[in-house]
Amino acid sequence: MLFKIVALIIMSTGFSFFFTYLVIRLSSKKVVGQGERNRALHSDFVPRSGGIALIVSFLFGLGLMKILNFSHKPLTEFILLYLPLSIIVFLGVYDDLKGANAIQKLFFQCVCALFVYHFSFQIRYLSFPFIGSIRLGRLAPFVTVIWIVLLINAFNLIDGLDGLLSRIALYASLSFLFVFYHRHDMVMVLVFVLIASILAGFLYWNLYPAKVFLGDTGSMFLGFVFAVFSIYSSQKSSVAFSLSIPLVILIIPIVETVTSFLRRLANGKSPFKADFEHIHYKLLNRFESHKRASFVLSSLSGLFSALGTIFIFVGVKYRTLLVLIVIVGVTLLFFYGSRKGRENFHNAKSSQPFS
Repeated sequence: MLFKIVALIIMSTGFSFFFTYLVIRLSSKKVVGQGERNRALHSDFVPRSGGIALIVSFLFGLGLMKILNFSHKPLTEFILLYLPLSIIVFLGVYDDLKGANAIQKLFFQCVCALFVYHFSFQIRYLSFPFIGSIRLGRLAPFVTVIWIVLLINAFNLIDGLDGLLSRIALYASLSFLFVFYHRHDMVMVLVFVLIASILAGFLYWNLYPAKVFLGDTGSMFLGFVFAVFSIYSSQKSSVAFSLSIPLVILIIPIVETVTSFLRRLANGKSPFKADFEHIHYKLLNRFESHKRASFVLSSLSGLFSALGTIFIFVGVKYRTLLVLIVIVGVTLLFFYGSRKGRENFHNAKSSQPFS
């Protein structure tokens, strides 16, 4: 088994790396995705076809699992998900090629979410600090649809800097991999081994300065996959698990999406209209470095992914306290670093001789 997993990692990573390179070479505005100029200070043409490379690599990995003859029959439980996944992929491709408006995207995302619910991937419980878990009953379809649509758009919105979403998804994949390994679910372990492998191969071409972007195809594909498998994880675990661990692992893109939605409403703007008030743009202005801003935000997401993994060993009543401690610690560290940076800047400026 170990040899097969190592083979899956090496071959999936290698295929993703070389196939992404091939897509970059073949990409043009009229072939496999529009390019994008002036995105986060990019001046050159960069193709948005990375999502296609990622999806083809994922399908290659699934075929490789079959060839390697894994005894756990990976993804046989998820065969019905190919229909909603196909809708999401075609929606992303259309958006990258022609451009879909917010209403069109929201409609098809809701249709996909309803298919997922119909195929018995459902959120049946929600857990709350100091209250416990509550059975949703008739609210289950609404909460399930909201969760799936939220994550699809969360991954889409956070994809604003080179390598940012790829690293966030990679860290989340490793966390989910560990969670499912702890629960002895080898089917999902193999799935997240595959996702982490293809992201690792793709990431080389997506780091700053990016040679290719994920595009809406890639970001919505990743959002859909993580949304569905996080629901699956809550179904296969105890009621106390619910969505608390996936929520913490994916907290950065989720919080960014919710705050963006509320901010636009508070400013009297359409919640679906894009702006430059996202956290990654603010970090870009703060650090004045594309690479550093992407690294800081993705590392912060990695920290919460690790925290979500630690939740396996922590009682429910202590999880909220642990999250608050981490948030306060990160906030203090950030403000201390900002203050220190300003002091060093002013000291360096005052030490310069007058001209």
